[in-house]
Amino acid sequence: MLRNCIFIGVAPLKRLINLQGFVQAGRMVAEALKINECSPDAHNLQDVLQEIAGNYDAAKKSYDQAIKLHSSHPAAQQNMRRIYESFNFGSSQESLRLGSRPWRCFAHTTSQFA
Repeated sequence: MLRNCIFIGVAPLKRLINLQGFVQAGRMVAEALKINECSPDAHNLQDVLQEIAGNYDAAKKSYDQAIKLHSSHPAAQQNMRRIYESFNFGSSQESLRLGSRPWRCFAHTTSQFA
């Protein structure tokens, strides 16, 4: 069944973000969310891209969604904490966190990303 999964690797996404490949990264995450809108990992990655684009309100709302889907999601919690501290205290020591799993199957599909 692995051939029917969308895999989004944290390392390739970090590379895309470092190379400012936000559009391609956004497409990968959007495809995963179309197939499985209940993936906290995909929501967290979408939120990271929203935050990088400066859409802080949208990022905060979506981090909240990721946490509602998985209440102890460490990356989403850290990212939400960073936004909260930044808005309430002017800065934060928390870094942007994509996730800790090197590869994550978000949904079964026959997508072009499989």
